[in-house]
Amino acid sequence: MRLGARGRRGGGASRHPLRRLSPDHGLVGRYQTLAWWMETTFGNALFVEGNPPHTNDPVYDVLSLVLNAQNAPTLRLVQVKATAKALHHNCTLALSKFQRQEAGWYDTELKAKLQLLQRCGLLAPNIQIRDLLYDPEKRYRLTMLHGEDRNKVQILTTFDSKVKGGVDRRSAYLVEVPNWKMFWQALAKVVYAQLS
Repeated sequence: MRLGARGRRGGGASRHPLRRLSPDHGLVGRYQTLAWWMETTFGNALFVEGNPPHTNDPVYDVLSLVLNAQNAPTLRLVQVKATAKALHHNCTLALSKFQRQEAGWYDTELKAKLQLLQRCGLLAPNIQIRDLLYDPEKRYRLTMLHGEDRNKVQILTTFDSKVKGGVDRRSAYLVEVPNWKMFWQALAKVVYAQLS
């Protein structure tokens, strides 16, 4: 089964998606691009598409296809949050959006995005959009960059009630960033070296 018709992992509008990690781009774009890179690199994804920053697709910042236990493609929707001090609040916002997606609130936007990917040749024509959209095993991931001591905050305690079903439907990447300025400077060096 072909998943990505052009054999690529998606990305965004720029010639190379990692360019959005440079200091020339806004913070939201950098966070979302970092999450796209994490999903592409560590997410065992067959296809990854970054949602351009500040668009009206409310439930995901990164969309990917992964294989479920039956070896069939399933969606994983990723919410990206970055905060120095509002870890609990931002996790709660993301889980609320996941719950709304489960209830069908954002089906129209998600269906339109999947159809666009298919029309552009990024998603193979043999993939059934309806099957992805209404798959009861659809997955959700929260990628959170934060500056708080994780041991002092209770988060994600309601994930299993917002997204019901097997534990494989829910996942999170929590990345503590103690010094944001140093983090972005070091990351910029790595990105520029890769793009040179």
